[in-house]
Amino acid sequence: MGHETATSLLAHTIYWGSPEMMVLVLGWWEVAIGVAMLYKPFVRVALFLLLLRIPGTVLAFVLLPDVTFIEFPLIPTPEGQYLLKDLVLFFAAMAIGGSIRHEYS
Repeated sequence: MGHETATSLLAHTIYWGSPEMMVLVLGWWEVAIGVAMLYKPFVRVALFLLLLRIPGTVLAFVLLPDVTFIEFPLIPTPEGQYLLKDLVLFFAAMAIGGSIRHEYS
């Protein structure tokens, strides 16, 4: 059956394709975000990609609370911790994006 990961949880909350395909798509999506964050002219692209990904993260908390929390809201499971980390990274990226000058528009 394999191991449940936070990415596979997200793949099960998105109904546009098979979970196996969505794990690959989400993995490459995260790679694209990371690469775009490395180059200042592409930071806004990375922020946009992050913005598109965050609803899936939040949806996992809503649809799978028994998998993401041992006791809501204080004790997240390891998968829930990973998803919470994604939310923290999203807000950190928004703070970084807010400091970008308009010269790269």
